[in-house]
Amino acid sequence: MIDIPFKSHISKLLRVLKIVDVETLIDLNKCTVIKLLHRDKLRKDILIDNINMKNEVWWLYKDIKRISEYLDIEIERVCYYPDIKRKMILEKYYKANLIEEEIREEIENLIKDYSFKTKKKVKDLVKITWIDE
Repeated sequence: MIDIPFKSHISKLLRVLKIVDVETLIDLNKCTVIKLLHRDKLRKDILIDNINMKNEVWWLYKDIKRISEYLDIEIERVCYYPDIKRKMILEKYYKANLIEEEIREEIENLIKDYSFKTKKKVKDLVKITWIDE
């Protein structure tokens, strides 16, 4: 439908289709795990205590530290505000280039109302998003 060229690079295809890569997906899921730990006071206390002690042996600490380094924020902020950090990860992933974002939105709108008339425009827009910087 979108006339994907042969031997296209998968990262460009993922961006066009608004699909996150595996590393970003893992970070998003870790934010969800942190949020689930907030539901119970005991679990939340364990989370905060391990972060405050900088318990590098704990399985979740390394992931939280990686997220904080990726977002360039304090590690505690990842633990206290996992929903906000989840949004920030998505924004950082998708907002790499404002022009690219506009093109993706236009592609999305054209695909919603896809017809024979819009097919060529979708093809052309997809080709534009695959131009390397």
